[in-house]
Amino acid sequence: MADMSYIIRGVGYIKNVKNIENIPVSMRNSVPVRIKDIGKVQMGGEPRLGIFDKDGSGEVVGGVIVMWYGENADLVIKNVKAKIKEVEKGLSEGVKIKTSYDRSVLISEAIDSVKGTLFEEMIRVSVIVLLFNWRSALIIILQLPISVAVGFILLEAFGISSNIMSLTGIALAIDVVVDDGIVMVENAYRYISIELEKEASRKQKQYSNTSWIK
Repeated sequence: MADMSYIIRGVGYIKNVKNIENIPVSMRNSVPVRIKDIGKVQMGGEPRLGIFDKDGSGEVVGGVIVMWYGENADLVIKNVKAKIKEVEKGLSEGVKIKTSYDRSVLISEAIDSVKGTLFEEMIRVSVIVLLFNWRSALIIILQLPISVAVGFILLEAFGISSNIMSLTGIALAIDVVVDDGIVMVENAYRYISIELEKEASRKQKQYSNTSWIK
């Protein structure tokens, strides 16, 4: 009813139909309401599980592989494919295992896309820095690959697998790294200039005092 069904397992408790009929489901005026009071219980056929329709051409036996939380999807898929090859060796003649949906294709394409974006951003940023801020170009160009490498090292150290979100986050963070690098380099140049001016002023005063004493 209402397009809903429930599967109840009672291993070791249910022996026959009467055991199911006498299961209480509610209470009315201290009187238990049993399943036999609200419905009819009878033996039925065993439900068919694991059967799928293949492109409207007929039924096939199917299954779904569920990955544990936190596992590396790409590694799990590779291990599953290797296991399938081992299982196929013991199958009957004419029986084959075919994959209907393979996430590894999506994962590899997404990783390639993010890698391409990372390299494009690094090249673009390097060119722009060279054109408009050549003094800090070398520092920032070296800073980009080191920052990305440190990000992957920390992910590995904390046992976190790389995924689409982390790779995209690294790609977006490149702009922030460049901005911070430019600000830090410019501040360093400013402080160095101030110190050089102070040193030059101090030497000038010292020279003037020496000349006056002579």
